Amino acid sequence: MTQYKNYKLFNKGKKIENDPNRSPFHIYSLKMKVEPEYKNLFSKLWNLRPSNDQYMKLYGKNIKLPRRILNYSINNSTYGGFLGSDNLQNSKPPKFLLDFLNHYSYTWNLYFHDRFEWNNIYINFYDGGEDYIGYHKDSTKNFKNSNKYYIHTFNIYENPKKQKKTRTLRFKHNQTKENLNIDLSHFQLISFNEYINENYKHTVPKSKKTDDKRISITLRFLK
Repeated sequence: MTQYKNYKLFNKGKKIENDPNRSPFHIYSLKMKVEPEYKNLFSKLWNLRPSNDQYMKLYGKNIKLPRRILNYSINNSTYGGFLGSDNLQNSKPPKFLLDFLNHYSYTWNLYFHDRFEWNNIYINFYDGGEDYIGYHKDSTKNFKNSNKYYIHTFNIYENPKKQKKTRTLRFKHNQTKENLNIDLSHFQLISFNEYINENYKHTVPKSKKTDDKRISITLRFLK
């Protein structure tokens, strides 16, 4: 397990000034073991990928999304962030997906001795290095506990053994513009707290160094 904290790191080796009002700084990275029953998980998930292009409304224009997305809501939870279109709210996720997420969230809870709950599943499908998500912060409009929360994301690749380079998750501080880059490996769970979401924007930029397909699954606990 790697814990990024205390303003360390940034790719230029600089530290953000020590401001007590800006802590705690928490990003967790946990590499999960790939259990035998989940070795074919990628193909099952990729079969859920929407077949048609998706669009977002921006300044009155329809803009094509640079990836495909899918959202599952459990117990009528509603994510207040961008969904791309109204038909992406699906009430019943497939059993294999629920089994997988329950298993690995339980592993996380054992590891950190801390239980995290979720009732919303948001999936991004990246069809090679040209697919990306731009800088953004996650909406917390409908978070069940909006004062203290964590956002958890699993990373799954199609051909992890053939990878020469992984995709990058990049955080940029809103004021200092310092960057924090985190390599996204296969079956890695990334989690970050409300401080990170409020003070940093994050992105998965395009990559010319890998053409491997990637899926990210983000879990949230919503009203």
